[in-house]
Amino acid sequence: MSKAPATWVDRGVQLLDIRIEGLRDLAFGEDCLLGVCFILGVPHHAQFLRVHDVPGQGDPDKTVQAGTLDPQDRYADMQRFYECRSYETVDLTELGFPGKYVVMIHPFEA
Repeated sequence: MSKAPATWVDRGVQLLDIRIEGLRDLAFGEDCLLGVCFILGVPHHAQFLRVHDVPGQGDPDKTVQAGTLDPQDRYADMQRFYECRSYETVDLTELGFPGKYVVMIHPFEA
């Protein structure tokens, strides 16, 4: 049985032009970065929240993610919006921001 040809959606990652500019600290005393993410030339907010692993409740062998220096509770907001789970992380050390970060991208509001 032959496989159906890939559609542009299947190859979407290869076709998209995505870049992030202006990455900076959002506020003093927070481990949150803000930048502008351009997806096909359209600007979006890009928030990077620094996280670390902490022991899970009731199971010392299981760890969960938690925000670090997160007085605005942005990580909890992210979990409420995006299914209460752990997220893949990116290391931004080479960009001058050491640590593991999760990324939240959303469009600018009109």
